[in-house]
Amino acid sequence: MKYYRQFIPLLAVLLVTIGCRKEQTSWDTNWVFPVVKDTLTISQFYNDSTLEVNADNSIQFVLRRDIFDIDLFSLIDIPDTTIVQTFSIAFSSLSLAPGTEYVNQTEEHYFELEDAVLFKTRTKSGQALITVENPVETATIFEVELPGVTKNGAVFTQTEIVPAAQGNTPGVRSFVLDLTGYTIDMRGENGNSYNTLQSKMKVRTDPNGPAVVITNSDIVKFNVKFQDLTFDYAKGYFGSVEITDTTQLDLEALQSVAGGSVALEGIDFNLILSNGIKVMGQGMITQLKSTNYSGATITLTHPQLNSYFNIDPAVASWSSITPFEYPIAFNEVNSNINPFLAHMGSSYEIGYGIKVNPWGNISAGADEIFPGSRLKLRFEADFPLAVGADNLIIIDTFAVDFGEQRNAFRVESGSFVLKTKNTFPLGGSAELILLDENGFSVGTIISSEQIDPAPMNMLVDAHEEVENELIFVVNESIVNELPAVREIVVKVRVNSTTLVNNQLYDNARMILQLLTNFKLKATL
Repeated sequence: MKYYRQFIPLLAVLLVTIGCRKEQTSWDTNWVFPVVKDTLTISQFYNDSTLEVNADNSIQFVLRRDIFDIDLFSLIDIPDTTIVQTFSIAFSSLSLAPGTEYVNQTEEHYFELEDAVLFKTRTKSGQALITVENPVETATIFEVELPGVTKNGAVFTQTEIVPAAQGNTPGVRSFVLDLTGYTIDMRGENGNSYNTLQSKMKVRTDPNGPAVVITNSDIVKFNVKFQDLTFDYAKGYFGSVEITDTTQLDLEALQSVAGGSVALEGIDFNLILSNGIKVMGQGMITQLKSTNYSGATITLTHPQLNSYFNIDPAVASWSSITPFEYPIAFNEVNSNINPFLAHMGSSYEIGYGIKVNPWGNISAGADEIFPGSRLKLRFEADFPLAVGADNLIIIDTFAVDFGEQRNAFRVESGSFVLKTKNTFPLGGSAELILLDENGFSVGTIISSEQIDPAPMNMLVDAHEEVENELIFVVNESIVNELPAVREIVVKVRVNSTTLVNNQLYDNARMILQLLTNFKLKATL
């Protein structure tokens, strides 16, 4: 889109040539200048994944949009968990030779996950922050092992050196265990638990250090904080979860439609719930409402709306996921889909409800989520873009500024000229609405000329371009308002020759060029 604002400087040469004259000079002249130019082509919407070109160059409306896309892991809150473990010997004192192991202890750490039961997981991210306090006056070798936590078949282990105590001040060592990518068996040491992670701590004195004496008042302390744990695989029971929400889908391509309706042919329209998780559930579509440019709304009707339907588990493994899909098909027999789409809404409001495991843990903990598992609701529409227009109103707004005409000259009369090149099978009338800086109308101009629909050329599978020139006469009241005009709205009211068989083709476009043809009086 191009804006042409400063056509006045072209008068500068004439003004300079008479700059030395003392008497007032005036003259009349005609000036033709472009104001704005815009092109609407059907190809502008290809990248929007909305329109596709068929082999015969005709346009197919293909809409595939996700309404929601849920990762069930986002509903399982893994709280940060801190575990404090202490160890002291059972005797009053004990002499430790260099390299003596004096702690070998396995603990289980339980995660409170409400009613979720996890038997096996794989961490997508997360870490354990460990702080060890050493009460003896020699360095110690601290080894942590996480039984059941493996990557590529190897159990997680890490060894750290903790400095010696200084008098009554224990030596302290803090470090981080990165748990990313590890598979965790969460059934505990005996294999009959859940939500449980094991840790095995071993401590021995420095094999190169001195012998030391430890008493039962010397306490070895471990502080373990599991932090920011997220999973990309889980097996178990994920709890009974209910989700209700309303979301909005905007189609920018229709935001310039300000009224009227269209007739569409061969409509194939579906709502599809796709379950890529091995879990039972129920779903419901509560509403689907369309709002067009003028704010008018229409609600889609269908016998399957506002009632729950069952959702089966996906057939899934690490190597492949085949989601369970539940389609709701809309046609002119079971719904009001034709008037719903003909409403030309640019904004759609979709309400839905999802229940995960509404019947409880009926799988005995065999639910699974894999890295690619998703729960989705999507639109699918596929039909030829054969549009029958009935008084369809399309608007476009352009920024302008005629304010400078007040200085040395003024518009006395003239017209706006709208030149069009059209290869749509649609034609009609046009008007210009002049807006001030506050968006209020200061005048409307209507042309008596028409935009002609493009005729079809069957030999090349395309419509032939037609050119029109529409004149908008500027009367005296409009002339007086021009300095205040900041925007021009081009409002086109189009109709098709018939309401059927108006297939759009790949070359469909409309070029709009707005020019001024003003008679100016300049006075110096």
